[in-house]
Amino acid sequence: MQALPAGRGVLMEFYASWCPACKHFQPHYEKVSAYFYGSPRPKPEVYVARVDCATEAALCSRFSVGHYPTMKFGKPAAFGVGKEGQLEEYNGVKGEKEIIEWIGKLQSTAYDYNPDKGGEASQQEAPGVQASATNAPKMAQHADVSDLESSTILAFRYIADIGSGLEGLEKRQALKDWIDLLAASHPIDRCRAGAQAAQEALPKLWPPNQATGPGQAINQISICGEKATAKEWGSCKGSRENSRGFTCGLWLLLHSLAARATPEATGGAFWMTAVRQYVQQFFKCSECSQHFEAMAAEESAALVTSRRDAVLWSWRAHNIVNKRVAKQEAADHSGDPFFPKVQWPSPEACPLCRMPTLAAQSADSEPEWNEDEVFRFLMAFYGESAKANAAATLFGNRKALRTKATEDSGGTTRSFLQIGVIILVVLAAAMAVLRRRTANARKSGYALL
Repeated sequence: MQALPAGRGVLMEFYASWCPACKHFQPHYEKVSAYFYGSPRPKPEVYVARVDCATEAALCSRFSVGHYPTMKFGKPAAFGVGKEGQLEEYNGVKGEKEIIEWIGKLQSTAYDYNPDKGGEASQQEAPGVQASATNAPKMAQHADVSDLESSTILAFRYIADIGSGLEGLEKRQALKDWIDLLAASHPIDRCRAGAQAAQEALPKLWPPNQATGPGQAINQISICGEKATAKEWGSCKGSRENSRGFTCGLWLLLHSLAARATPEATGGAFWMTAVRQYVQQFFKCSECSQHFEAMAAEESAALVTSRRDAVLWSWRAHNIVNKRVAKQEAADHSGDPFFPKVQWPSPEACPLCRMPTLAAQSADSEPEWNEDEVFRFLMAFYGESAKANAAATLFGNRKALRTKATEDSGGTTRSFLQIGVIILVVLAAAMAVLRRRTANARKSGYALL
């Protein structure tokens, strides 16, 4: 900043590379940048820049960034240490026209912005990335345990990154509830043990009824053990830079915690409380947090009591988010072409999860779900059956497993037998559903067509 002329204005966006709202906002911010760097440059001149808080946590903490994206404006000197209070923060509509008008008022001028005369910038499809049936990623058969661990570590790291903003009794309670949920329901043994150790440490690091936060002492907590680090994304890896990643991993974690909500009869209520407070207090994607809170404030969320309730509520909520985000991604081309937002599980992943229908359905029509089958599928995907894959996935030895399977002379025969067993199970389940429907139809006097 010292190299800039003292009289020049500076617009700084604080964002996170994982933040969906930031990705949707990026084309608008690029238009703001394109306008101020156009030829000839508008007067008075404005320097436009961005800071990724996912990698510059300390810097963002110094500027008291409470949500993403955040925009601050001021003279270069105001960005110096100890002068952050001189900056103006934008709280209006996140459109390029409104932002430029806001900067003009702060500069006591009226910028002549015309979107039809240049200054345009749009996010295009990543070069060389095109979805097709032949190169699309294979469908996962269970929750990726390595991604679960990475998302757990990052979720806690982003809490610690709040820095001086980690204070107040509401945040302390939210942190305690989140740690308690991990300690009771986390699918990975060492993360569950790390959370149990954090339960013991928290009263010393941040005593109850003390509003002042723990500061840097929060970093003494290693939520999945001292040597555990976030790894490269597996199932949550996107086909383009900064797509999927942490938000995919966080949904994976929330679903997995719901599938182990304890005790089974009443644990869903605490899961709902802990997750809602976590999103409110610590998930700094402002748009995401607001939408989640709107769902959590509905009556259906208040009725979540059991494990089953939590599993199905999180599934419905995720599909609502997918439907909304799909429209945004179609409009601004910000989605991952390999991983379009769809209603899940797909018919391919769970053939019995959707009720059969003879009527033609449009692409955006709501599926008629068989929630008993959906629950069984979700428990198989996120529940105990997924835990059986923990050792192989955690230590990244998928290649070793594939090598072992290749070297095993009986591997091919076993594969065919497994496929045969799966087919028999699916057929048996389908016949059971058909028998139930036939019996119901006979009772009601109707015939199945």
